[in-house]
Amino acid sequence: MKKIFSFVAIAAVLGFAGFASQANAADGKALFQTNCAACHGANATGGVGPNIQGKDAEDVTEAINKVPMMAGLKGTITKADAKAIGDYLKSLKK
Repeated sequence: MKKIFSFVAIAAVLGFAGFASQANAADGKALFQTNCAACHGANATGGVGPNIQGKDAEDVTEAINKVPMMAGLKGTITKADAKAIGDYLKSLKK
């Protein structure tokens, strides 16, 4: 009985983790459209800024901190926002 309960608990946690990642990517899409799409294109394939499909939260944070054209986002994009945007960008196919 313990094994069955453990298996069900693990499956539930893993299922929720997948759902949370999908929800975070959905939030990230909205954040991307508001803050990034004007330069990086509606699908992150590039425009004024480069193609950023497949990038992650670390890439987003690094760009905000190091790319002069993105300096205005420093006070706007939180760590959680960068994670959500990164999850969205990773969900896009290159």
